[in-house]
Amino acid sequence: MLQDEYGWTADPQFPPLLNGIKVKGHPRPFDCAHRDAKNKKAQSGDFYWSPSQRFLECALVLEPETHTTRCLHMLFTAMVAFGDAFGSLAPPELGVFFRWPNLFILNDAIIGSARIAMPGQVSDEDVPDWLVVGIKIELKGKENDLNPGEDMGHTNLFEEGVADLTQRDLLESFSRHFLVWIHTWNDEGFKPVHTHWCGRAEGFDKEIVIEQGEKSYAGKFLSLDDNGDLLLKTSGGDMVFLGVRDFVNSQVRDK
Repeated sequence: MLQDEYGWTADPQFPPLLNGIKVKGHPRPFDCAHRDAKNKKAQSGDFYWSPSQRFLECALVLEPETHTTRCLHMLFTAMVAFGDAFGSLAPPELGVFFRWPNLFILNDAIIGSARIAMPGQVSDEDVPDWLVVGIKIELKGKENDLNPGEDMGHTNLFEEGVADLTQRDLLESFSRHFLVWIHTWNDEGFKPVHTHWCGRAEGFDKEIVIEQGEKSYAGKFLSLDDNGDLLLKTSGGDMVFLGVRDFVNSQVRDK
């Protein structure tokens, strides 16, 4: 059976509502989707994906009908969708967890992240013309890595013993689950997404440390609010709100 340079014998099959766009080399899928949406060359449902065998990378373009603050819900929606997609394919003893606001965790190590972007000129209450949300998951380490597993803070599927889980399977599963969760969010609001995200949250109801650049915040992880902002209770009893936009601002707004 013939294969392309990435080892693919056939492209993945996506739901009819999605228009799959294969992205080879650079820029990566999220950057391509961002560029095309910004330049009005993309439309809602365009699903950019990479055939690279080292990473699962994909990004979906949407045309929102709600204000900017609610659009941030899509970051958490994509994370919940990948959690379900992975759970449907991986061994039952393995589960993906979430580290606020946008990291995927497997066996206490980072395995990937979610990203989001929208126009920079809109206010919190404006409806943006476009929205891009994507994920990037490390499937295996660098080919010439002489010390795999040395970085205890990061991991990949190969090192965690799930090398048989193919990128194609994950792409197809994620695309289906993402659409389901978008429809759920559209019909029922953020509550179901919020509930499922918190159910997989690393350190929920425990003491955690959140780092933002040179700053760090420590406290008990109490909850997320309706915007996806994090509520911490410090050791001194103070309540601290950490805004999701403050942590992903470089990705949220197009500069």
